[in-house]
Amino acid sequence: MAHDSDPFNRWEAGQRLATRQLLALVESIQMGQLPSVDSYVLEAFRQVLRDETLDPAFRAQALTLPAESYLGEQMAEIDPAAIHAARQYLRQRLAASLHTEWLAAYHNHRVPGPYRPDAASAGERALKNLALSYLMELSDAGVAQTARTQYDEADNMTDRFAALTALVQRGGAARDGDAAHGPNHAAEALVEPASGEQAGQRRHDHQPAQRPDQGEVAAHRPLALAKPMLPPFALAAHAVGKRVLLVGHGTSSPRSWVGAKGPPGFSGRRRSGRK
Repeated sequence: MAHDSDPFNRWEAGQRLATRQLLALVESIQMGQLPSVDSYVLEAFRQVLRDETLDPAFRAQALTLPAESYLGEQMAEIDPAAIHAARQYLRQRLAASLHTEWLAAYHNHRVPGPYRPDAASAGERALKNLALSYLMELSDAGVAQTARTQYDEADNMTDRFAALTALVQRGGAARDGDAAHGPNHAAEALVEPASGEQAGQRRHDHQPAQRPDQGEVAAHRPLALAKPMLPPFALAAHAVGKRVLLVGHGTSSPRSWVGAKGPPGFSGRRRSGRK
């Protein structure tokens, strides 16, 4: 990851390194052990982040951790809670250990002047916004203010939604005082989770949220579901016959279901345009 001259090999090596570390963290969490991150993992990420000879768009891709859905595909029995905890733990360790480098990346890759939709500018924005998402893992009021400033001053939707997503993911601490923050606070309310449980859910790849439909914005009513929704990778596991560990709604005791059969009340039938 740190030294290969071929960009694809470098990216693939980084993904394998991160996947191996994340699965080890999942195992530690499942066994009730204190998780730890290998120092060579942190150093490999540090070298990529510092290497200004690499294209910013490539670094943004290389420094993005594998998605939780992909990690589930590598396990015989999927444990969504442990996978999520492991990924967040590694993100927080990377944020803390590479704090200086993330700050430098954020400030060095701000695109001056008016918005330009070219590839070079898009790469700069991608790395800058990835740095912001990592920095927001830390309890730093200054970083939260930076995200709010980016939201207010952004002249393009990529930067604005990246800042907004980072603030929502951070939670209440990042939004303290938002009532007096200004007129843009109303826009943040559009993506405010409807409940405390939903507030804990993160967009795993830290990509900007999709813009709500105009009708949804006008109504702005919390979405009420008749049944709890299954994680996306739980549905994918159903298709391949894997076991998924689920935590029952309102209880702390886990339950599991066999992917080939599916959870109670789930038929497994899907629509298809083919006959």
